[in-house]
Amino acid sequence: MVTISCLKSLIAWIWTWCVNDWLASEGMMVVFMTVAAVNVALYLSTIVFYYRGKRFRMWIQRVDYLGRLGLN
Repeated sequence: MVTISCLKSLIAWIWTWCVNDWLASEGMMVVFMTVAAVNVALYLSTIVFYYRGKRFRMWIQRVDYLGRLGLN
C-alpha cells in the first residue's frame, strides 16, 4: 500500500512538473492525443499478456531471469 501510494504521488508530481510546459508549448490536442496513444498501447498490451502470459512466466522461470537480477 505504501509503495503504491508513493508511486502514485511520484507519477502525479512528474505529470504536473512536465506536462504544464508541454501543454503551453504544444497545445491541448497534441498532449491529449499523445497521452491517449500511450494509454491505448499499454491497454492493448494486456491482450498479449492475457493470451501469452503463461508462456512468459514459464520462460522467466526457465531462464532464471529473476535469479540473475537478484530478485529471487
